[in-house]
Amino acid sequence: MEELFGVPMDTIMVVLLAMFLPVLSGIGVMAWRNRVMLKLGLRNIPRRKSQTALIIFGIMISTLIMAAAFGTGDSITYSIRKNAIDALGTIDEIIVSARADESDTIGSFNYFSLDRYEQLKVELSDFDLVDGLAPGIGEFAPTVNTRTSLSEGQMQITGVAPDSLDGFGRFHLTNGQEIRLETLGPNDALINEEAALELDAMLGDELVAFVGGSSVKFQVQGVVDSGGLAGDGSTLLVRLDRAQEMFGREGQINSIAISNSGGVFEGAEASDEVTDALRVLFTDREIAGQLQTLLNRKDILDQLEILRPTLAEELDADLTEIIRGLNEGGLSDDFIGALADEDVQEEVLNAVNQADLAAVELEASTLFAGLAEFRVLDIKKQVLDVANQAGSGVTSIFIIMGLFSIMVGVLLIFLIFVMLAAARRS
Repeated sequence: MEELFGVPMDTIMVVLLAMFLPVLSGIGVMAWRNRVMLKLGLRNIPRRKSQTALIIFGIMISTLIMAAAFGTGDSITYSIRKNAIDALGTIDEIIVSARADESDTIGSFNYFSLDRYEQLKVELSDFDLVDGLAPGIGEFAPTVNTRTSLSEGQMQITGVAPDSLDGFGRFHLTNGQEIRLETLGPNDALINEEAALELDAMLGDELVAFVGGSSVKFQVQGVVDSGGLAGDGSTLLVRLDRAQEMFGREGQINSIAISNSGGVFEGAEASDEVTDALRVLFTDREIAGQLQTLLNRKDILDQLEILRPTLAEELDADLTEIIRGLNEGGLSDDFIGALADEDVQEEVLNAVNQADLAAVELEASTLFAGLAEFRVLDIKKQVLDVANQAGSGVTSIFIIMGLFSIMVGVLLIFLIFVMLAAARRS
């Protein structure tokens, strides 16, 4: 967990230490300079053992309540983060086409030329934050195991290029042995653990996938660990050229997986920078200029200023960049990167709608639709952010409940001493 009540944990630690250390130092100085008061305070501990034990026990319970709150939040955060890492592996972002043609279908990503991947690979060759690009095809198809007659109605059939695994790591069988896609024949396939469990499949089984009204047979060459390019749900892995042939998409792909430099967690930390750089690369600057001219109106800027403080921190920063770009003019990379963010586009259109500019909203929607060649999905960062928010929310609830319990305990202790004082007077 990285935040509590929206405040970074490091900041909370520094503030609490800054408050605690001076108070502790002040008490220490007072005790050293006034020994009589120190002795008067300490002598009550052995004299009133039951009250002392009650106070210590209450403090222990308070500490336990707070520790349990933080422990629960951290456990939830860890669980979600672990599931995300297990599912995505070294995949940090995914690039998909933002433009469809008549051959694309609903329910799958739009296809684009494999040559565009080759161009992108050259363009990013000097970008140190990216250490892997993997073109692929992903489609769903009903699949049946002829040996067990078990079927999977939504089998993910994934085509991966064998020569594009740098940065992603190799595929490994469940026994730890490495297996290479280059060794697969046209009718060979790998399946992940979920697919093997769903179909009760094993090495050598024949699987039949139903694609476009025809059946395609595969022989299972191994069961690989799930996650990353091997998928999280039931997945059947084939070579990219075989997938292109199956779906009638020779020379085309429908996604590019990106691995950032560093490990599975470290790579996600660079996701913002990588995503912004890619969005700038994919954005049509002419359309961005048209949007800048269209949105540079006082009534729209006023609505953006009203809307900005109500948004999350990242959206607030992006809208601030949009406002700056509209006021100052010029197509800076920061302005284009913010403009290409789909969440920012939604908020900008919301501001235009609030300004009651229906014609401008319609034109802006049309321009936004053609703004970028590709969409960049920073999926790992999004899931990790959700994990942190969930952990922070649960922790906040338990801390509020814990503080209420502690307050009741403090009032009880106060009541005990008031009653003791009253008893001494009588």
